[in-house]
Amino acid sequence: MNHQKLLIAEYDPEWPTYFNTIKSQLLTALANNRNDFISIEHVGSTAVPGLCAKPTIDIDIVACSKQQIMPIVNAITTSLPYVYLGEFGITDRHALKFTPTTRESGSIDAVDRHLYICAEGSVPLRNHLGLRQVLRENEEIRLEYACVKRELAETCEDTMIYSARKTGIIQKILTLAGTLTDEERKQIELDNKVMEEKVREAWKVRDVEISGSS
Repeated sequence: MNHQKLLIAEYDPEWPTYFNTIKSQLLTALANNRNDFISIEHVGSTAVPGLCAKPTIDIDIVACSKQQIMPIVNAITTSLPYVYLGEFGITDRHALKFTPTTRESGSIDAVDRHLYICAEGSVPLRNHLGLRQVLRENEEIRLEYACVKRELAETCEDTMIYSARKTGIIQKILTLAGTLTDEERKQIELDNKVMEEKVREAWKVRDVEISGSS
């Protein structure tokens, strides 16, 4: 398997600006669904000042309940270039992929993003918000996390494997956050292991196909 180094960028003060622009687009698309969601949150490493990150804006739309998720999905996919992917391996985290027809350099469409819809109180939402809070407030753990991210980026060949291998430091941060039970944290760890195995199997199939065609 050929290893390709993942891009981990130093913190960019433009990341919050990108988030706010994308948020404005989403709010426009959801103008008739304001009773279906509570907030639109900037999560992930790009939401933490001073933290290095993959230059991808992670966004959570906080639905009032599970029943409001599909109306939100439909409103977004009807008016914006997003494709609904379902839970995509993580229970209660509904993913949408951004699929613009063009990605003109310098435009907001050129900014990579991950868009999720999570119900209020759900495990994925508490996971994302807990991580954000600790990393924003605790400089020591933020520096430790940054070191782990850089080390993994040197060796991981796939973004999903990269994410799965951060499980140890993520568990440490979530313990500090106190937003999840022990059982919920264990489930996140299990989900990440399953995700890594699925990616590995996909890579094996890909390598066999490439070998067979050469």
